[in-house]
Amino acid sequence: MFTACVAGISRRIASMRNDKIQNTRFSDQSDWDIDICGAIAEKCFAKINGLYWAETVNTFKLPDVGTWHVRGTYHPRGHLIIRPKDTGDRAALVTLDYMTGTLRGWFDVADAKREKADGSPNEFWRGDSWWVPQHKLIQFEVAR
Repeated sequence: MFTACVAGISRRIASMRNDKIQNTRFSDQSDWDIDICGAIAEKCFAKINGLYWAETVNTFKLPDVGTWHVRGTYHPRGHLIIRPKDTGDRAALVTLDYMTGTLRGWFDVADAKREKADGSPNEFWRGDSWWVPQHKLIQFEVAR
């Protein structure tokens, strides 16, 4: 977890250098917390799935681990948040309890963004992003 924390700190410092601010409109976390939480979630996701994690900084809306967007939260009932500029096919949610990560599920990015037939926003839209609740996430199949 040390390397994940260092990656999160590196992201925050890089963002400060470039005058980038987090979209924390709906968050009670500081920018530091968000960057470190995100990096820990990515590391947990990679470890759980046996994937390589590149500890990236300044990759912005590119997928975080392989072809996956990974979102992390300290809220046990937190939502998978998908932003308008997110690219890629899938996004996963990891909830964190100190240094333990729990993989909650995944959702297709395009499906989360899909409008209703009349062109209005879908049930997940929250003004600037889509918030997919955990009970709507697709569960990962566990290899035995």
